[in-house]
Amino acid sequence: MSLTFPVGSPDYCFRCARSDINLQACAQCRLVRYCSRACQKLDWPEHRQSCRSRVSVLKDVPDPTQRKDWDLFNRWLDHWSRGLFAWGVFASNVANQQPDYLATHCFLVRTKKCIDCSRRSSKGAFELVSSDMYADHEVAGVLTSLFGPEGVNAFEGLTGSSRHIRWVLICEMSYYLCHSASMDIQTLFLDTTSRITNRNDSFARQLAASLETRYRVQFGADIKAGDVEGWISFLKTPLVVYSA
Repeated sequence: MSLTFPVGSPDYCFRCARSDINLQACAQCRLVRYCSRACQKLDWPEHRQSCRSRVSVLKDVPDPTQRKDWDLFNRWLDHWSRGLFAWGVFASNVANQQPDYLATHCFLVRTKKCIDCSRRSSKGAFELVSSDMYADHEVAGVLTSLFGPEGVNAFEGLTGSSRHIRWVLICEMSYYLCHSASMDIQTLFLDTTSRITNRNDSFARQLAASLETRYRVQFGADIKAGDVEGWISFLKTPLVVYSA
């Protein structure tokens, strides 16, 4: 069984990216959040299909264990979606790549449910199997093998550009769950964006390379520990060249 839907950040309006207000989740799918009814109505033409698909799929999942897994996965994703964007930027080492790198590469993350997840908070309910940046055609191949054309269609529908970071998250259980999302890096990092994306600045290139190393050392450990904000401290400190 496969389930594939776009998901929004718990910290930003899915339509306008506003973050300085309490956000309300879509009452139907619970996957995206909005700052106002106005933004929700404006986004409905684009959100309609994935929203109705998610609701329809859940109605077709009579197995209570699978429904419980789905709910746990969504709660985990509520905590981790913004962090996945940040870790994806770190993994990309974008300041040391070609200008179109993010338009042609995606952060692919595979997780599995922890054996003792019932004794963990939802933040630490899953552990990392693998993660890295992959070319779009490689990601499409993985999704095709697991989910068929439906999974690839969801991935290809993501906004891809040199300014956007995209991630695809696959969860391995007795079946597979899949989420995918895209976010403008400027929205994610605000005034610190140029510190890790400016290819013409030697500091940015050093920091981007340093953060990629940190990602390879720390990402899996943070997921296992449920440390959803572990990445934030890396942007608040002076340049430190991390080593494994």
